[in-house]
Amino acid sequence: MELSWEKLEHYQKSLRPLQEAADVLLSHMKGHDWSFRQSITDKKGEYSPEKLRALVEDLLSLWAAKVRAGTDTDPDTGESVAEPYLRDRRELYGLYFYLVMRCSLEKGAYSDARGGAEMKERTDFAFLLEQAKRLSRDWCVMAGRDGTCRNELYYGFDAHFGFHLYYALRDPDVRSGSVCSGNDWSLTPDWSRACQHDEQMTDAGNMKRLYLKHSGFRRGRAAAKEALKIEEEEETEELPPPEEDDSEEDGYAVWDPEEDDDDWFYPFPSEEAYREFQEADWNRRSEEFVRAQGLTLLAIRFQGAEEYLSACERFAELFETAKPEVLRDFPGDLEEIVDLYLSQRGTAPLADTDKALEVYGRFIDGPLRQARRYGRGIQWDDL
Repeated sequence: MELSWEKLEHYQKSLRPLQEAADVLLSHMKGHDWSFRQSITDKKGEYSPEKLRALVEDLLSLWAAKVRAGTDTDPDTGESVAEPYLRDRRELYGLYFYLVMRCSLEKGAYSDARGGAEMKERTDFAFLLEQAKRLSRDWCVMAGRDGTCRNELYYGFDAHFGFHLYYALRDPDVRSGSVCSGNDWSLTPDWSRACQHDEQMTDAGNMKRLYLKHSGFRRGRAAAKEALKIEEEEETEELPPPEEDDSEEDGYAVWDPEEDDDDWFYPFPSEEAYREFQEADWNRRSEEFVRAQGLTLLAIRFQGAEEYLSACERFAELFETAKPEVLRDFPGDLEEIVDLYLSQRGTAPLADTDKALEVYGRFIDGPLRQARRYGRGIQWDDL
């Protein structure tokens, strides 16, 4: 049977919404829509560093106790054999919980720091786990010239929730309202992001070189470059030979007021094009001004900026050198930690078997009959 990339792409695209629907239902049944806002804010609803640290410690302590349960003791060290496993993961997971929860309290911060991107912050565990999965999908392994490998995120840390405020708080000009491009103060500067160095990517990680090679992503980018090259060549061929002009002195053209004023909008092809450019430029400047104001207010009101920046840098350091198995387990372990915490609090409906079976029966019965009908129809069409 011949492999069809187009069919595979359609299959994966159709499968994705079904998986997302099931994930949403299950996350509600697990209690992932429970908000942690009250657990990390004071009576006035303001951010409490002490309560956030306590919540993160509760999450990790319950999970660590479960991991240690039933394990043997190492006779040489006197500690549980689970300790090396926990040491490789505990700080990394704790920092991620801290960063996402902390940023979830800043309303509009994502839009301000990432140029108006449509993203709404939420203070529920489902949102936290969604961001963990998104980050995990972006994990790639880059090979250095010395033969060593390092873990990176394909589009850099700043593109991910929890790290997106890093450069806004680091740029010394933000308080004056200056627009920050993010290149100089980002956790991952543009020039060093993995997406700019595809040739160094390996087939390890979740974002693989093999995937990019066979996906439309790389082909589309190559086609765009080729089209641009052809367009530039055609423009060069169409250019008329330069004419000698006695009015030019030392390379500078002398403006002649007697010339026709119809071309005052040069180099635009028409007055309409000039007006459109002017309007677009005005809108861009207006958006940048609004964004600058948002960043300024954010930097002023953000509490614990130094702790946040330090956590970002430490997470990036740990992520870069983490063992492959740690990053493969990352989203699954975080979900297990959240499940354990919520079940201990009695907030997960799945703790009640009768309720779980009732919801499952209502969800699966109709769609299952419909899927069987579609399946039988496809079988008859192939006969």
